[in-house]
Amino acid sequence: MDIEEFVDFVNNNAEKNPIYGKDEYTNLASSYYKKLSVIEKGNSRCPKNRLSYEVIWDKNCPNRNIFVLFNPSIANANVLDETLKNCVRICYALQNYSDEKVKCGGMLIYNSFTIRHPQVEDAVRMIDCEYEYANNPIFRLTDKYPSNVSKIIIAWGNGVKTKLNNEYYSHLKDLIYSIKSKRHLVQAYRINKSGAKQPSHPSPRCTSLVKKFCANPKLVEIENL
Repeated sequence: MDIEEFVDFVNNNAEKNPIYGKDEYTNLASSYYKKLSVIEKGNSRCPKNRLSYEVIWDKNCPNRNIFVLFNPSIANANVLDETLKNCVRICYALQNYSDEKVKCGGMLIYNSFTIRHPQVEDAVRMIDCEYEYANNPIFRLTDKYPSNVSKIIIAWGNGVKTKLNNEYYSHLKDLIYSIKSKRHLVQAYRINKSGAKQPSHPSPRCTSLVKKFCANPKLVEIENL
């Protein structure tokens, strides 16, 4: 399957009321996350961490776009939520309509932190900074930059600055500047014009912004965070 076929699949299977998000999310996620919980000494601690995952549409093309989102969801390569569908649309636009013609056979999904939980506020409180620095793949991008990366697209939204503690946010910010210092491009599909003015998240409520980008796909280089 090439990206044209894949994006057709994504668009034709878009649901009016996605099972991830809105009212259904909490009910579905509570039982799902319970299954993911790690039992230690008879007690259930935070759900398992998701470090990254990959969505592939063309096995013959090794290139990947990396999206750095805010927090892990329960979506996967087989069940795309609306956020991932928007990421696919961005990839499609970059390959077909941008001046660069950015070709990729799939995308890697990273997040600002790795804890999966149906309530974002609870997930943020559970962040173990030392675990993140040692295991979250975004913190290895300065030393182990993948050779098959087409684009790194930061899309974590304003929450990274407004919801994370200042120390952790500062580490994320320093990471971006460190990657840039090694002459790697770090870009966004859009920068929020209000609030914390962070790179825009491709969530369902931002679909109109994603569509606007796709009509004229030009990534924005990240200068200040």
